[in-house]
Amino acid sequence: MAPSEKKIRLGSHEDIEGLARLPDESSSPVMRIDPNGKVLYANKFSRTLHDLIDPKSEAMEKSVVKIALKCYKDRAEARIDFETGDAVVELAIIPVHEFDYINIYGRDVTEMRKAEKQAADLNKFPNENPYPVMRSLGNGDLLFCNVASETIPGVVEKGPQMRLSTMLANTASEAMRTRELKTTNLESGDQTFLFTFSPIEGEEYVNIYGRDITAEISAESALLSANAQLERRVAERTASVRLLQNIVLAANSAESFEGALQTAVHEICNYTNWPVGHAYVVDRKDGKETLVPSGIWHIETASKLSDLGAATENLRFGDVSGLPGRVLAEGREVWIENLSTYDDFRRAEFTSQAGLRAGMGFPVTINSQVIGVLEFFSHDVSPANIEIIKTLEHVGAQLGSVAERKAAEAEVKKSREEAELAHLRMTDALEVIGQGFVLFDKDDTIALFNSKYAERTKKILGRDPVVGDSFESIMRATAEVNYIPDSMEDKEHWIQRILDERRETKTRDSISKQNDGTWFRAEGYETSDGGTVSIFTDVTELKEKEEELAEMARQSELAHARLHDGIQALGQGFALFDQEDRFVMFNQKYSDMIEVLARRPVVGERFSEILISTKRSDFGGLTREEWMKNVMKERQSDKARNSTNRLPDGAWYKAEGFRTRDGGNVSVFTDITELKENEETLNKLAEESELAHSRLRDAVEAIGQGFVLFDSDDRFVLFNQRYLDVMHSIGHDPKLGDRFESIVRNTKKKNFGDQTRDEWIEGILSERRENPTRSSTALLDGKWFKSEGYQTGEGGIVSTFTDITELKEHEKELDGLVKELGVARDSAVDANSAKSQFLANMSHELRTPLNAIIGYAELLIDDAEDDENEDYIPDLEKIQNAGKHLLGLINDILDLSKIEVGKIELYIEEISVADMLQDVSNTIKPLVDKNNNTLVIEIGEGVETIHSDLTKIRQNMFNLLSNAAKFTENGTLTVKTSIEQSNAGDLIVFDITDEGIGMTPEQLEKIFDPFTQADSSTSKKFGGTGLGLTITREFSRMLGGDIIAVSTPDVGTTFTMKVSVDGTSIVEQPEADEPRNANAVEVSEDSPLVLIIDDDANVRELLHRNLNVAGYRTEMAAHGKEGLQKAKELLPDAITLDVIMPHADGWSVLSQLKSDKATANIPVVMVTIAEDRSLGFSLGAAEYLSKPVDRKKLVMVLDKFLLNKAGASVLLVEDDEPTRTVMRKYLENEGASVIEATNGREGIEALEVSTPSMILLDLMMPEMDGFGFVEEYRKRPEWHSVPIVVVTAKTLTADEKRKLEGWVDALYNKLESSVDDVLRDIQSKLKQH
Repeated sequence: MAPSEKKIRLGSHEDIEGLARLPDESSSPVMRIDPNGKVLYANKFSRTLHDLIDPKSEAMEKSVVKIALKCYKDRAEARIDFETGDAVVELAIIPVHEFDYINIYGRDVTEMRKAEKQAADLNKFPNENPYPVMRSLGNGDLLFCNVASETIPGVVEKGPQMRLSTMLANTASEAMRTRELKTTNLESGDQTFLFTFSPIEGEEYVNIYGRDITAEISAESALLSANAQLERRVAERTASVRLLQNIVLAANSAESFEGALQTAVHEICNYTNWPVGHAYVVDRKDGKETLVPSGIWHIETASKLSDLGAATENLRFGDVSGLPGRVLAEGREVWIENLSTYDDFRRAEFTSQAGLRAGMGFPVTINSQVIGVLEFFSHDVSPANIEIIKTLEHVGAQLGSVAERKAAEAEVKKSREEAELAHLRMTDALEVIGQGFVLFDKDDTIALFNSKYAERTKKILGRDPVVGDSFESIMRATAEVNYIPDSMEDKEHWIQRILDERRETKTRDSISKQNDGTWFRAEGYETSDGGTVSIFTDVTELKEKEEELAEMARQSELAHARLHDGIQALGQGFALFDQEDRFVMFNQKYSDMIEVLARRPVVGERFSEILISTKRSDFGGLTREEWMKNVMKERQSDKARNSTNRLPDGAWYKAEGFRTRDGGNVSVFTDITELKENEETLNKLAEESELAHSRLRDAVEAIGQGFVLFDSDDRFVLFNQRYLDVMHSIGHDPKLGDRFESIVRNTKKKNFGDQTRDEWIEGILSERRENPTRSSTALLDGKWFKSEGYQTGEGGIVSTFTDITELKEHEKELDGLVKELGVARDSAVDANSAKSQFLANMSHELRTPLNAIIGYAELLIDDAEDDENEDYIPDLEKIQNAGKHLLGLINDILDLSKIEVGKIELYIEEISVADMLQDVSNTIKPLVDKNNNTLVIEIGEGVETIHSDLTKIRQNMFNLLSNAAKFTENGTLTVKTSIEQSNAGDLIVFDITDEGIGMTPEQLEKIFDPFTQADSSTSKKFGGTGLGLTITREFSRMLGGDIIAVSTPDVGTTFTMKVSVDGTSIVEQPEADEPRNANAVEVSEDSPLVLIIDDDANVRELLHRNLNVAGYRTEMAAHGKEGLQKAKELLPDAITLDVIMPHADGWSVLSQLKSDKATANIPVVMVTIAEDRSLGFSLGAAEYLSKPVDRKKLVMVLDKFLLNKAGASVLLVEDDEPTRTVMRKYLENEGASVIEATNGREGIEALEVSTPSMILLDLMMPEMDGFGFVEEYRKRPEWHSVPIVVVTAKTLTADEKRKLEGWVDALYNKLESSVDDVLRDIQSKLKQH
């Protein structure tokens, strides 16, 4: 094969495809662009770097494209770092001229750059060390020493050659000779330093490190002393601790309190080496306490002590006599050092015979109450031993705890037996009642039911109900049997409605008919633990009787003629009265009852005559006359009467009364004696049932969760079935008396992470000992449980286990929802950002051609004047005015758009209404006087202060009063205020009334519409864009109110503006922190002083920085009130004044400055985004700037920067040809030479050739925009003396402002950072001043 044919062979088409996928499979960026910067290829990884490749436009980052194109042009390669997020990617740029493209390969160098930075930081490490760090030759000559080495006496010998001190030099020489690590101590003043000498392998020097060990030496000495003392204390306490351990272990394992006492007596005798010990117990009878010998003894030699034992067993102690009596009475230990000197010892004879010389006793207590006494005797006279006494105090408390626990265990056993008995009784009671009974728990599942309920439910379910069946499952089974199809409600809705009603109303009562024809009454009641009790009663017989009664009523209505016979046959007393309340008829039953109460009635007599003869003597606290009056009043009422009374013979009757259609009365008396007796029986049964239910409820409360109780030794004392089920599910079967530790040690767990099995077990037990009160969750056998533990009073632990599986599932669902909401939020943010960018671009695109229109018109006007073609001037002026009118319209549209996208912020503050209106009056006065008008202000009662945005209210008032003044001549303008109440809170009402031309109803309907005026002639005569009232209404609504208007043609108009009195609910934006310039220029104190009044901190800082550079001193004020105060105090040479500010806006401040003699002559330059030149100049403003720039303004800037115009040159960087032509003519007419560039790249190339006197720069250009131009400009210090004036129609973002800040000397219109243009006006005014 020829050499030219030697190529890599690809085995197949698949091999070629595999190599083609190689770049896309790379985890580093691989890209290719053409010589124009267009992306030809980008692998998958490149497209994940959105800072590098825009996902929408698929364009590469401009800065990278710029460098790549330069490499292509220079035929050179380059490597650059590109930051994306937290990562740094190194891009290798390799032009391939043969095929006209540029390859770009990337790699992640994040860690490499971090390492480089760390290496640089490590170079500073030695000198930052507060201790000596040195490097020395073997002879002691120093190669390096840090600052700390030179400051410590005795370390370094200074001279032409820095050397170690003699002692340190000797150690360094020894370390070099032996090539071993050496250390030595150096005393320097009251400090001791340890120096370590480390010879370096293969090098002829040794590194030396020193540190202060003064504190370590002192601590070591103190530690030795403390250890010695601690060893003595430990030796003294070891025996005590051993005693307590033995007693605690024995007491906890004892089956009874007496067994624990026996162990304690033996252990204490062994501990103290005292030969005799005995225990008493307290016997409490009839309120008295008596110590009774327990028969528990420890006797070393029984023969000598038998008499003492016998004497003791026969004694009883109930007062303060004797050793045990004193312990009982005082409730504390008693120590008798010498029994022979103790007069009140009743057994002195027996102790003397036994050779016992000293005695002591201490109490066994429960909650400070003595339940027993232990006494001990010694052969030797023994002074009181504090260690023994303290130990025995703990023993007494421990024995008391044992007694208390044994009593608690007995009580728990008794309570359990009583609860079981109560449950049996309750079950029997439920079986006895003739109603169906069922208890549902808080989860609405069956917990208990009787056989009556089971019989009824079996018909529905087809099986017997069981504990655990849910109400919903039973309801759905019922629907299959009892649901009747209804066109208004399908079966599922019927089921859900019943379930919803059950959840909302636990107490209910209903009667329903079953498919088998039976009727049941269902009653439901809520239990205290959130469950439900339901009772079902068969009322079929009752319903049948009700149907029979209804039939009887119907038959009675049909057979009215047989009424008399019918009422006689009734089983009730019946009487009918006419309109005068006279007896018309009554039956025998009624007559018999009335005769018992009063006397037998007679047809025709009045009821009141019967009432007078009543036999009752008790009138319920009323007099006889009052009672009769009340009865007659009730009879005369149209309401039905109903009462139950008992007759003197003991019978009960129910009295009912009704008004007849003709105004008479019907009375019915029913004997309900049997019903009352049955009711009393049922009440008694209900009380018994309630008692049993209460006991059952307490038991059920304990089984809602897994429950377990451990004693102070961590042994199982009590647990329920739910806990047992949980333990069984993880392979454990706890028994009463088992220790918790045994459960842990028998764990089936196999994975212990990075711990051993023993370490894991010890960690569990340690955590349990240190934190008995705790809460945790765990996944057991597929279910989530929440475990909560609490410490009991005696040191035990109660734990509960709650199944929270359903809660965990809800949490998982919520996590998913949160993620979805996050995606939706990000989409909304992106949409809002896109809209903001659209507004900025529209500002540029609309204002740029207007700049050319207005500029060319002005040039043509000048040419016409020069050529004396005055006939053209009016038409040209119309073109210029039309352009300016269109510019104002565009600005208003942009303001309205900002309101719509929420760019307008509110500043809520406390406002004095009177002061605000006075400021408005002072400000608007020149416009009011212009048409010979009068302004009247009337402030209503209660209108003093409000909380709102002062600037927005003032702007609204200016708009409304400006309109009123404009449309009224020789009239009165009136402003009235009042307070109005509304559901949303109090509103302040401003009524602005004029006597102007007025409006028709048709005109009123459209005055608040954008771009709309009353009629077409209005704008022709008075001017305006038709947006002022639209913006006023939007501001009013933002402030919690609104605006309306009423008007009469040729009479006048009233605008009523309402805003909230309390606007604190509107979020107040915090004031931005004042930015600080770290590179401030020092200015002479003799330089002119400029006062900057602006609420925008960035604007203040930018003006301050550029004024300093220009040689002026500055003072700053963040709002109007502060500005007025500083103006009066400092009397500056000039003032820059913002218009829209909180507290007091620019118009108000300007008005006050010009009305004060001290500040009236100070030049003021207004800075604003609001276009109201007539108002500004009428108030005395020195200048007013807005975009697009006119020639006079541009000439003014030239005067400021090009003080010597002869030979001055200007670099004009502008992509729009008409604008560039206009600007060139302006500049040439002023005598400046012009260098033109159509984009930023051409501008940079022009700067490379020659340095101009000034640069005029547009921002929105192709290839390289104005921001890119400024970035390149900043890199070249030799250009920094050339001022840059930005002329643009772009609305700048905050980020774009920061890019230009400090490098651009002028911007037109504050909305586009026009504050630096104001600087030039200041310089000019200062020169004139």
